[in-house]
Amino acid sequence: MELVFGNEGVEIIHENGNWALTKGTGFSPVETLVASVGSCGLYVFQGLLSGSKIDHEFVNAKVAFTTDDTKRVKPVKEITIDYFLKANDADKARIERIVELVPNNCPVMQSIGDHVTVVENVHYV
Repeated sequence: MELVFGNEGVEIIHENGNWALTKGTGFSPVETLVASVGSCGLYVFQGLLSGSKIDHEFVNAKVAFTTDDTKRVKPVKEITIDYFLKANDADKARIERIVELVPNNCPVMQSIGDHVTVVENVHYV
């Protein structure tokens, strides 16, 4: 991965076009961190459900975050991931247990360690 200063600030070089890491033009570095946690969680959750042969369909996921405003640089304090999916009523208890396995199987969540709290919620639609 290569980072450069482009016309819009810092950019990640990508074969399909650079990604601007500037809030307002693209996503800020903090937003990409939060999105990485959310997308990794979604991939891992999907894999665990499929591996458990649970019939489901993800509709989407919403990710929000809060910062620690008591610190000068305001680091991310908490990330909340709300997973929205369709599933059979009979599988919901298993799904609730499986979502608890996501943090230990998600390399991005493991990378941020205990510095950031990740809260995961499952919503059925």
